[in-house]
Amino acid sequence: MDQANRFNAFFSSIGEVLSANISGFNDSLSVEYRNPRTFFLAPVSASEIDRIITNLKLVKTNLDQMPVKIFILVRHLLLYPLVKLINMCFRKGVYPDQLKLARIVPIYKGKGETDDQTNYRPISCLPYIGKVFERCLTNRIINFCDKFSLFSNNQFGFQSGKSTCDALIHLT
Repeated sequence: MDQANRFNAFFSSIGEVLSANISGFNDSLSVEYRNPRTFFLAPVSASEIDRIITNLKLVKTNLDQMPVKIFILVRHLLLYPLVKLINMCFRKGVYPDQLKLARIVPIYKGKGETDDQTNYRPISCLPYIGKVFERCLTNRIINFCDKFSLFSNNQFGFQSGKSTCDALIHLT
């Protein structure tokens, strides 16, 4: 239990420690490039939610009371309430507090002493519905960035159909 408390203290404070070490950090928003077009969160549909749930790699998080298999099997009963919830959140610009909870699991980086917390990286396990919500929002952000060519041609990470191998081939 003592080890768990040390991990909790370390991962709870690391954000503040890192931000304090950033030189020239300014809390005010300064944007050098502004796109003249506005970003719009298009409403989600039941078919989109169904496709997202079907394709998500869901794992047990201990935050959800429902087992993963049951969640997937009864998704047809959840589609319309999820559509209503997500669309209402998009319209109001609010994210439910219950979906902000995560179970943090420390993963050893493979180097250094195993009793040193700095040799671990935190992985956040999110509630199923939070993952669905996240995927809906991610789809809209990526579509917007693709539509207005906001990604650099040299951006290989976190893009569908691109990988680190593509980056190496491009560099070579």
